[in-house]
Parts: sequence; structure tokens; C-alpha cells
Amino acid sequence: FLIDNILPVRVPGLLAAVGGLGKSYILLDLCMKVAGGDQSLHQEKALGGNILKNGKVVFLGAEDSADSIHRRLESIAGPNLAQRAAGNLFVVPLPDAGGPVALIQNAMGKYTVTPQYLDIRQQLIDLGNIALVVIDPLQAFAHADINTDPAAGQFWWTLMSELCVSINANVIIAHHMRKEGTFSIKKSAQAREAI
Repeated sequence: FLIDNILPVRVPGLLAAVGGLGKSYILLDLCMKVAGGDQSLHQEKALGGNILKNGKVVFLGAEDSADSIHRRLESIAGPNLAQRAAGNLFVVPLPDAGGPVALIQNAMGKYTVTPQYLDIRQQLIDLGNIALVVIDPLQAFAHADINTDPAAGQFWWTLMSELCVSINANVIIAHHMRKEGTFSIKKSAQAREAI
């Protein structure tokens, strides 16, 4: 497990909520703790459990600038965690790096990976000792209708599963939920429908 009894290693995950509730903040907190934890001295907790695997973490963020990310990281971690995470935490604020890139695309009805995806995948493999990759948010990285086309969704999640296995790490993707009716959800099926 990456997080004890919550997130098995080498499995893609989805963190979904309406906009503005703090998905990016929660994921940055997780990233800092995975990158800065040390099982012998500083076992960290996140998302309701103990973090059991530490290593390098890559956060690909399409919505927040470098300044915004730095402010968030400073508010999350004290100097000790920040110092422990240094060298293991790689945050890529895409607004400052030319904007988001598509990882998959729909080309005349066929879903394919992009050259940018292949480049990122190879860079992750070359980095080695990765524990976690975060993609925030899904819609900025998929030039396909993931929400309504089951084939697009299947293509995306199959690709993310293969990436997890290739880099021996978890991949967590942030995704927005539909705002309409979200706060009246009572059952898991209703939550799934709102994603």
C-alpha cells in the first residue's frame, strides 16, 4: 500500500470533488508527505491512513501558477517536512511552463496517446524510485470526452494502469464533479454519477 489499507501500490486513483473545495491542496499535502516521509523516523499520515511508501513524487498541475504552488506548499509543510521532501518533490506548474499538454487525444474517432505523453512517461521511468504521480485536473490533460464516452474513459484508465506498472508507483488524478445536485448526494451511486 502507498497509504495503509486505502491506496494499493501501482494502482491509479481518482480524487473527485466540486471546484474550489481543495483537491489540489489535499493532493499537494499528500505529495509533500510521500516525498518527505521516512519510515524509520517520520511516518506521515494522509487521506486517513499511514503512508507506507516514500520516494520521489511528481505533481503535474495545470491550474496553479508557480507562485500559487509555492504559497500552498509553504502553508502545508513546516521547515522539517519541506527539507525532507527537497530532492524528492517535483512540481510542474504548467501555466508557467507553456500551458497544459494533452496526454491522450481523439483523432478522427480513434483514441491515441500524444508524443507529450510518451515523453513524460519516459522521463518518469528515467527518474526512478517514484512513489506517486499526481495529474491535476483530468480535463486539462485529456483531449477526449472522458465524461460521456465510455471508450475514452476506458482508454484513459487503461493507459494510467499501464503507467502505474511501468513506473512502479501510484498515479492519482484530480477531477471535478458536476456542481448541480452535488451537495444533496446521499448514496455512492449518486456520487459516481456526479463525477
